[in-house]
Amino acid sequence: MATTSNETPNNQTWYLDTGCINHMCGQKDLFADLDDSFRTKVKFDDGRFVSVARKGQILITLKNGDHRYIYDVFYVPDKKNNLLSMRQLTEKGYVMHIVENKFSIFYKKGNKWPNEHQ
Repeated sequence: MATTSNETPNNQTWYLDTGCINHMCGQKDLFADLDDSFRTKVKFDDGRFVSVARKGQILITLKNGDHRYIYDVFYVPDKKNNLLSMRQLTEKGYVMHIVENKFSIFYKKGNKWPNEHQ
């Protein structure tokens, strides 16, 4: 994953990742809820396997001030960056557009990032 940005990353910053199979976050306090029974492992590009402690949803604030949930986010305690899986988004019916250096995420019905769980 390569990134460039004029903004300073913080725990609310999400990086779009084309190789990541699932959304991931390392900050437990960002989760609105967590499934304590969920456990699995993920393999990173460097060959390491890392434990996923739980899975849940995170409420985010969009640039326009609206609030939306990101569902099925893996809680990976050792993760330093938040990853938004483009693969997971497309599997759930989202479409991504880049036009004139602006990136937008739409649900297949043409609506931007719906509130309801897909």
